[in-house]
Amino acid sequence: MNASQNLRRQAVARQADTAGSPQAEEKPQAEAKAKADASGKEFTSALVSVVEAAQHLCQVLEVENEALRAHRFADIESLQERKGALSRLYEQGMKQIAKAGPDAMKGLSQPLREQVLALAMRLDKLVGDNGNLLKASIEANQRVLKAVVDATRKHQSSGTVYDREGAVSTGRRKGIPSVAISVNRTL
Repeated sequence: MNASQNLRRQAVARQADTAGSPQAEEKPQAEAKAKADASGKEFTSALVSVVEAAQHLCQVLEVENEALRAHRFADIESLQERKGALSRLYEQGMKQIAKAGPDAMKGLSQPLREQVLALAMRLDKLVGDNGNLLKASIEANQRVLKAVVDATRKHQSSGTVYDREGAVSTGRRKGIPSVAISVNRTL
């Protein structure tokens, strides 16, 4: 192709892009459609991600709640990393869904909307139960720890004092053994 043919093609392309030409009107419509398609795909991808994360999170919470009810605290530790990762994935997906706006959910079929709503309600209940069980476990552990600390304080000396004869004493009562105790502060 020579230089004059190249210039003619560029001129024809510029004329096609001028207002009022059919090509100029089709271009913004095509761009808007492409943008809407991309937005729809992002919404669908985010929705799938949220649903999968919510389903897995429900399973983890069910296991954790059962372990809390049975006071199997050792079982809970292994779930925390997965629970955190699923929570972050769920949160990221929800942010993407929020960007799509409330009208995006209206585009879902009624059965799909009902399934998503049922899953959200199930997750909400499990999260609430989990919070209550964790709170109860923490309070129970704190009561036990307080009882141990209070019992230890009763049996420990209060420091160096003078006894009835005026001699320096440790303050321990005769005949009562001292109690040595170690408290795990990671509770």
